[in-house]
Amino acid sequence: MASSDSCAHGIGAAMEWPSFWQLMMEPHPHAYNYLIPMASAGFALTAAALVPMLVRLVLARRADKEPPAAMKKRFVYLFVPASAPLVIAALKFVVVMAPRVWKIFGILSACVEAAAFFCFLQLILDFIGGGGGDLAAALPRLTPSKLWCCCSSARVPTLRDVLAARVLVGQFMVVVIALSIVELNDDWAKAHNSFIAIVDTVSLVLCVVAELTLIRAGHDVLSQHNIHAKFWTMKGLFVANTFTRRFFSRFITESQHIGGLCYTGETLVSGFSAASTALIAVPVALLAACAFGPQDLLFPTEAVANCPATDAAESSAGSSAVAECEGEGEGEGDDVDVEVGGRQEPSRE
Repeated sequence: MASSDSCAHGIGAAMEWPSFWQLMMEPHPHAYNYLIPMASAGFALTAAALVPMLVRLVLARRADKEPPAAMKKRFVYLFVPASAPLVIAALKFVVVMAPRVWKIFGILSACVEAAAFFCFLQLILDFIGGGGGDLAAALPRLTPSKLWCCCSSARVPTLRDVLAARVLVGQFMVVVIALSIVELNDDWAKAHNSFIAIVDTVSLVLCVVAELTLIRAGHDVLSQHNIHAKFWTMKGLFVANTFTRRFFSRFITESQHIGGLCYTGETLVSGFSAASTALIAVPVALLAACAFGPQDLLFPTEAVANCPATDAAESSAGSSAVAECEGEGEGEGDDVDVEVGGRQEPSRE
């Protein structure tokens, strides 16, 4: 084992690091004897848990040959965060198997993280607005709640609160990608590791607070969409991704020379972090498989949303969803409108 100074560092040094074939065919650090099985198992189990749900989601979207624009948008807002555990597990698998490209795939991982948080924010607002509806008109109908701070007085959210949430999520998207690019220069990143960790953590916390505030504000509407399970899918995966890297970077600082190849300390840290995150993605994928589903593509009107769950007839997204309400004060022969993908279709008994 040699000091980290004996390996090539900085932008462009990756071409001197081990490739996939060199990792497979030549001697490598002993740690890879279990990092490779960990990453492989994590990716395979994540795919097994998540792919069936993603397929159902795609089939529900394609069931309607001419889906309205509202359904198209909601599908994107659903699919990106729902598939994030699988995409992250795949990227982490590649990081372990091809040490040479860990920095590039670190940037891709940051882009996935940013896209997932953005789409989840849009999904929350889409649920509150009723699917392409008027968000400004929907906000005053929400139940007053304590926003941003538990010590504040209860009130309904306004468009300014939505704007503040967008700004906080947007700053995280910029920061997480910028930091992944800055870390291409590992000498500078190592010298400023504490500063990078603080900026990364504060940015993530502000983003999480913004989305939690909107979830609290729209709880009456969002509770029927398993929104808390969806949120923990996002938070659990990306917090684990950040934590594992910061954790291993404290203990692994030296490079290893094996044969004619050099594995830098940062490369070894990325391998340990990637394998751990790939395994953590498995329970996150199981949670995502339960939290997301084709039912999230439906756009029930307020009348149908207030019906007992047992009275709503099962229907795939893209076809006419029919529900029969026999509420007090609504005649037995009353019509019920069900909105699927932004269209309203009458249902008569």
